[in-house]
Amino acid sequence: MPPECNFAPCPTEAPTEAPLGTIVDIAAGNPDFSTLVSLLEQAGLVNTLNGPGPFTVFAPTNAAFAALPQEVLDAVASDTELLTQVLLYHVVDGLVESGDLVDGASVPTFNGADVTTFTDPFMVNDANIIAADVIASNGVIHAIDAVLIPPTPTGAPVAPTEAPVAITDAPVVAPTEAPVAITDAPVVAPTEAPVAITDAPVVAPTEAPVAITDAPVVAPTEAPVAITDAPVAPTEAPVAGTPAPVATTDAPTTTPVASNVRDIVSTVALQGGAEWADTANYAAKAITWLESDPLANGGTLSDVQIQQRYALGCIYFATFAVQTIYTVVEPRGWIDSTGWITEADECTWFGLSCNAEGLVERIVLASNRLTGSFPPETTIMAGSVTRIDLFRNSVFNTGDEGNAWLGQMTNLRELFYGQTNFEFNGIPPQIAQLTNLIEYDCSFTLYFGPLNGATFAPLQNLEYLVLSGNAYNTSIPVEIGQLPNLRTYTLLFCSSEPPLLLHATSKSLMVAFIFPLCTLEFFYAQNAFVDGDLSFMLPMQSIIECWVDQNPGLGGTIPTEMGLVRTLQSWSITRCGFTGPIPSEIGNLGDMVRMWVYDNMLTGTVPAELGNMFKLQTFEMEENLLTGVMPEGICMNRVPNGLLATLEADCGGTPPEIECTCCTCCEQCLPALARTMVNGEEEETLPGFLNRRRQLHLTSV
Repeated sequence: MPPECNFAPCPTEAPTEAPLGTIVDIAAGNPDFSTLVSLLEQAGLVNTLNGPGPFTVFAPTNAAFAALPQEVLDAVASDTELLTQVLLYHVVDGLVESGDLVDGASVPTFNGADVTTFTDPFMVNDANIIAADVIASNGVIHAIDAVLIPPTPTGAPVAPTEAPVAITDAPVVAPTEAPVAITDAPVVAPTEAPVAITDAPVVAPTEAPVAITDAPVVAPTEAPVAITDAPVAPTEAPVAGTPAPVATTDAPTTTPVASNVRDIVSTVALQGGAEWADTANYAAKAITWLESDPLANGGTLSDVQIQQRYALGCIYFATFAVQTIYTVVEPRGWIDSTGWITEADECTWFGLSCNAEGLVERIVLASNRLTGSFPPETTIMAGSVTRIDLFRNSVFNTGDEGNAWLGQMTNLRELFYGQTNFEFNGIPPQIAQLTNLIEYDCSFTLYFGPLNGATFAPLQNLEYLVLSGNAYNTSIPVEIGQLPNLRTYTLLFCSSEPPLLLHATSKSLMVAFIFPLCTLEFFYAQNAFVDGDLSFMLPMQSIIECWVDQNPGLGGTIPTEMGLVRTLQSWSITRCGFTGPIPSEIGNLGDMVRMWVYDNMLTGTVPAELGNMFKLQTFEMEENLLTGVMPEGICMNRVPNGLLATLEADCGGTPPEIECTCCTCCEQCLPALARTMVNGEEEETLPGFLNRRRQLHLTSV
């Protein structure tokens, strides 16, 4: 099937019937789940997952299995009982769509152990949900980018049966306010070309484009960026690395004096060891721990490995249950610290993966309740570390002391510390030294002040850039638009004067013309204090997803030329100031999967030509001044006859209104502002429509 069909049939005429296959049918029909299907057959679970269900399956892609060390994969595949337990750890009873997930909730699996779900970004344990809500006849599939490993053996494996296993009476999770769009097929591991469009609206900021999400998000996330082959937003599950050398029977039995360890580490210690004089200092705690470490004192580790363990000790003692000005209550420590400073092989510690020499390559501690300040001693591992992911933690790094060290991590390809308390005036200039960087997310931090183009100009390999949620109050540097590989750019909640004034109005979206519009695939400017009209979109010959919600100054009529933007698959212009009719030419956008135009001042009737959009799965047009009758062609595309799962309009009885017998919602469809507790007081947060997930989070690796 050609990729442009996005796992759904490529209709040449309105579909008359679209029967859904079972979870196994859908997985078997997608080559990116061939490993999973093969293992299900080997474990004898095919009949179980072909049963009536409903089931929710967190389905690892082939790339997720390939990320496991071969010896681990071989060990699981050769032990049927272990394989069954691992696979059942990916299956939840009942139909749990992305909109039903609860942040931080523990959800029981058929394995008997719980998984933990997150919604900002959407994750299960440490795996990113890269494609959500693939609906089957007996449940739903969420594609994930890492294999979930049960925490401990849970006893005898559950024997596969025809009937669903362990049905519970209580709902697994509570529904969220954000609308959920149903996807029709699983999306695959990220590739360079966009793959499948995700259905369900999800939250937030997110490799190769995978699936388009429901609506503006982010939460970080929000967003799809230049989709790269490496995961974005996301966060990948740590993989056990190559074990560090261990003591042999020939190792010396005598313990060298502790000063040997100090001598080795003092050559890389930031203050040459002077920092150890204060025993309350995290570095002093790290060297004290290392001196008591039999591996370090046993003569079996190289100097580099001893220095590495010191750096890791600094990370642990600097961020585990350490108070800062942003920790209102006593910190509880990390959510998962498995192995840290207790296990002999640091490559097996939670969140770390190593290369063949036993040197740490990836530090993935996202959403793990780190506090304190992430230490500059991390630079001791600069020669080997290629990925740091600290997304959504409470670490507080301020000024040059807390930020300048990032510039020394010159082998980094992926750097994520969005939704943390990193603080700086603008973007740290040292980021310019990270010339190998492909993905960079510093969204929703404490970066305030001007953006300097000189910081971005050297980042010629950058494909994914998220600066959302910070108040720069500056122009967008032209240097960003000149980056040759940038495919996704996200700027949220940022008041900016355009460096190129191609429109008479200041703060205009015409600023988008500084970008290479012929190749730009994802564009986001939600709540960005911009105005103007939609003419900026017309040159976007490759645009896949464009969200410009909640900009009251952005409006005018929707140009008829929008019907020529044929690559568009996900379009959101909600809560702006658009007026006039919906052009009939919009019906020419045959690849459109999700479209949100609600909460504007659109008038007239819904064009019948929109019934030609056979791939459309979500169409929300409420809170406008539209009238007339919903075209029959649109109703004919509603599931199960077609793919349209969400159709919302003003049809609840209060004029002006649309007469609609096939709508999924006619009134009070839009969620109210979410509320959260901040420092003991209730505050309004982002509206529910921002809790839809962008493609960006589905494509980053």
